[in-house]
Amino acid sequence: AKEKVANSFKSKEVKKEEELLNQLKNMPIQRVVVPNSTVLPNEVIQLAANRAGVVGHPLQSTSIQSFAKSLKEWYIRKGYILHSVTG
Repeated sequence: AKEKVANSFKSKEVKKEEELLNQLKNMPIQRVVVPNSTVLPNEVIQLAANRAGVVGHPLQSTSIQSFAKSLKEWYIRKGYILHSVTG
């Protein structure tokens, strides 16, 4: 009941924004793209994304962490030692 009352005071813009956010939470990721990557092959990116369960499913922190770990391990195997990442 409280939620209904609270929703009645929200603007149309806020309601639309909340609706879009809810849709995004459930929308499956269709692909992973890493633009301007000069070292990491696209095949490695796609394989890591699929193995981590990123592609075809809604965004989840556990799958992203697994994906990132796979990419970091690939870099280490290839001799790229990352001391820090800035962004």
